[in-house]
Amino acid sequence: MSPRLTPSLSATPPYRWAALPAAQRAAVLAGWMVLGLVETIRAVQDPTSRGVPRIPWDYALVGNFPWWLVWGLFTPAIFALADRFRLDGPGWWRRVPAHLAAGGVLVMLHLPLALGLWYATNPLPQVRLQSFGAAVLQAGRGALLLELLAYGAALGLFYAIDNHRRLHLRELDAARLATRAAALEAQAMEARLEALRMEINPHFLFNTLNTVSGLVREREHAAAVTVLSRLGDLLRSALDQPRTQQVPLADELAQLALYLDIERHRFRDRLTVRMQVAPETLGCLVPALCLQPLVENALRHGIARVPGPGVLTIGSRREAGGALLLTVHDTGPGFPDAPGAAGIGLANLRARLAELHGVAAGVGIDRDLARGTRVTLRLPVHAPAARALTAAPA
Repeated sequence: MSPRLTPSLSATPPYRWAALPAAQRAAVLAGWMVLGLVETIRAVQDPTSRGVPRIPWDYALVGNFPWWLVWGLFTPAIFALADRFRLDGPGWWRRVPAHLAAGGVLVMLHLPLALGLWYATNPLPQVRLQSFGAAVLQAGRGALLLELLAYGAALGLFYAIDNHRRLHLRELDAARLATRAAALEAQAMEARLEALRMEINPHFLFNTLNTVSGLVREREHAAAVTVLSRLGDLLRSALDQPRTQQVPLADELAQLALYLDIERHRFRDRLTVRMQVAPETLGCLVPALCLQPLVENALRHGIARVPGPGVLTIGSRREAGGALLLTVHDTGPGFPDAPGAAGIGLANLRARLAELHGVAAGVGIDRDLARGTRVTLRLPVHAPAARALTAAPA
């Protein structure tokens, strides 16, 4: 499989409070409200801890909710700090002082703000009879530990939400990767079936059998047997093509040689095949069945349409920048400019290259030649296959 399909977990989108689902943000704020409700229930059920015999529900609500509501308002800032100084990775202990400092600052902001709201909204008579300073001092006494625990709870909540978010993104990446891999496999199967269909279509079989008939009529029995043998080898090769997206160039050329052997007997002296393959390119991986449709087009629309001898040149070389160039050049009348002239084979090949390599690969058609057409495949160079390679066919 191409490296382009390898998922990159480092590409996980960064955290943003605004990017969280609205329901998730509402649930976070609702959690602080639940804490306010719990504190309200405790105050109603145990009013003696507040120094009064009885606390009505409405008094308890306005007396406790402001405290936790301010923590809810601070949550986006705490989440941003938790993402900036993460405690779930290597060297987390070096970021603990940053959280202690940030927690201290938030507590210093939260206490006066929350206690100010608490004093302004608290209807209890004993609170209203006190001065603001005395009431805040009494309510804030011993609250530091609770404040730090609230900050720690907000940190834990962030990591729970963020880990769930990252897991969800990984699952989406895995599903997207599986879908693309399945699409590539389907395209490879389609290419194999298309190659087999091209090899057994009536036109191809008619030409091949006609070639065999002519050889038999001329008593060239050995040549006739060779053509039939190559036809069988070609069909078997198409059926036994390994279920891989890419193969070494040497293997691609070896299969192409079977097809060219048949065509040489059909065209006889009219076809000359030249292989200009750089030896260092034989191990480079290329899309399976990428050359045969180009050669078929060159023979059908090029060599077959001109009288007299023609030359088919198949080449490969490495560019200075590292790209692999595969070329198929015929000396026919030239490639037509009509829409759709490229045919299904070229369209399928372009689609496969786009899936495998994106913009790093492409197909170019050079029509401005003195004679014929040159089709060039530009491919990124992959590591050579880790096995012995066959030599390029002569």
